[in-house]
Amino acid sequence: MDKITVLIGLIDELLIALALVGVLSVIAYHLNIIGLGEAIVLTIILAAILAFIAYKVLEVHRQKVRVGIEAYIGKKAKVVEVRGSKILIMVEGELWQAESEDKLEQGETVIIVGFINGKFKVKLLKA
Repeated sequence: MDKITVLIGLIDELLIALALVGVLSVIAYHLNIIGLGEAIVLTIILAAILAFIAYKVLEVHRQKVRVGIEAYIGKKAKVVEVRGSKILIMVEGELWQAESEDKLEQGETVIIVGFINGKFKVKLLKA
């Protein structure tokens, strides 16, 4: 779904929700349940909450969707074991084989830069 369609749908839903809140505030005012000032404050508070929800929804839709192995690229990992050219890293609680051009030692932090031949390509994360 493209961003414009999501934005238009979200604005539509927000306007309906805001109108409903406004109508309920007016009804509560006319029934002497709340005062005019309280109705205005209630409407403003609920409008702010709806705007915050809309902002968070749009923020999620702006993110690039990454699935599978490509979701790991750019993440940090810990070197668990180094035996010769065999490197074992832990990323998000999972153990993976890796390869690196850098000389790595156990306990160092690396960043995943790619996936080649069934192994992660990693670089030493400099402090």
